[in-house]
Amino acid sequence: MDKVARAGCVVCRLQHGAYVDAQVHHMTSGGRRRGHMFTIPLCPWHHEAVPNTGLTPQYMKQIYGPSFAESRSEFEAAFGTEEYLLEETRKWLGYPGNPDSPRSIVSSSES
Repeated sequence: MDKVARAGCVVCRLQHGAYVDAQVHHMTSGGRRRGHMFTIPLCPWHHEAVPNTGLTPQYMKQIYGPSFAESRSEFEAAFGTEEYLLEETRKWLGYPGNPDSPRSIVSSSES
């Protein structure tokens, strides 16, 4: 998971071409975490709606778009589903495709 966090926010990279420090966002199903293979890197804004120092939440939303914590539906409408962002993260990190595949889980070891 550390490798995922070090990759930087997937949304900021895709939308702005910028590296922004990230937190690990765990994807869920039925209210439960799906496991370490189902994590995506999101910056504090996109993950938890924490604005950058000196900026208001309204300004952050205007410039950087919605936060997952504020509205999953707005977030996914703006940036794509968690599954899409997971796929983009896995490509960026050089991991094989579908994390549900036993082969991809065995062949990808995170540091």
